[in-house]
Amino acid sequence: MDNLINYVKENGYKTFKELKFNEVDAAIYCVLSYINFDGIKIKNIKIKDLYEIYKTRFTLKEKDKFNQKNRELFSIISKSIRYKDNFITDYEKKINKITQFQAIAIKVPHHFKFIAFEGTDDLLIGWEEDFKMSYLYPVPAEVHATNFLSRNIKLNDYVVYVAGHSKGGRLALTSSMEQTLLKKFQIEYIFNFDGPGIIPELINTKKYHSILKKVRNYYPEESIVGMILESQGKKTIIKSDSFKIYQHSIHTWLINKTEFQKGTLSKESKEFHLKIENVLNKFTIEERKYFTTTFFNLLYTSGYTLKSELKEISLTRMKNLIKETTNLNEKERKILLEMFKTITKNTTFEEENKKKS
Repeated sequence: MDNLINYVKENGYKTFKELKFNEVDAAIYCVLSYINFDGIKIKNIKIKDLYEIYKTRFTLKEKDKFNQKNRELFSIISKSIRYKDNFITDYEKKINKITQFQAIAIKVPHHFKFIAFEGTDDLLIGWEEDFKMSYLYPVPAEVHATNFLSRNIKLNDYVVYVAGHSKGGRLALTSSMEQTLLKKFQIEYIFNFDGPGIIPELINTKKYHSILKKVRNYYPEESIVGMILESQGKKTIIKSDSFKIYQHSIHTWLINKTEFQKGTLSKESKEFHLKIENVLNKFTIEERKYFTTTFFNLLYTSGYTLKSELKEISLTRMKNLIKETTNLNEKERKILLEMFKTITKNTTFEEENKKKS
């Protein structure tokens, strides 16, 4: 079975007239939303020209395997007939004390416009924003996403696709539902690639239901991120050549010709969804806010800014850090410890993966 890179190698010589836009193309464009174009002037620049600038500026090898694959895919599409002459019409990146946000707009002349939102990266501020999504709407990234989408849907954009992977999928959903009636009409599909759902307070709103027919959700068989909160709309489960949290990477998703290979959602993913649902139902919005603020302040004051740094903290060390927070009772300390275990799941699975290899 193929993956994204093999798909481009096999179909990159075909134009969108020869091979219609499909869900795999949507995933490929989402990868571009993860590429760091900081410092490069982007306004109506072709993908092939952008890559030539990019490769001279960002020469250091990526340590993260996901980002390595992103770069490799960017290199391949910059040479393919299908993608190289696509125009990047807009790009925005914001990182500060309250948000981590990145988005890109792509124009394929005579065909469509594609807007993609980046998911959460290694910065803890992005993960804090993810946790805030359990009690707050909109979070800052959602405000930026709504504004970015609004300014990039022009009157002459007759077909628009909006998409995102991970948190980017959530941004694609919420930014679309906040658009005017005309802009919603211009949106053909909204692709959510293993992104979290939305809080219960939004499920029954008119603005959310106004876009549901356009929503296409995609989850790997052992999805974790996509099982957080509630999602509606058409759902497709995809086979992956990896396992557990590593299936979150769209580079591991299997492709059959021009579509993802369908699979079945695992028992573990269903149980994880129910567990998260039960946990959230136990606490009020104010309690969720309190625990999120306390947990991340604890990490920041201990000198941590990256999620990858947390693998240096043993469970015993984390227990001691939590014990030092004197204004917590025993129940609250247990909750913070569970939050730590959740955010470090990736590290646990990475260790398991190394043992199996």
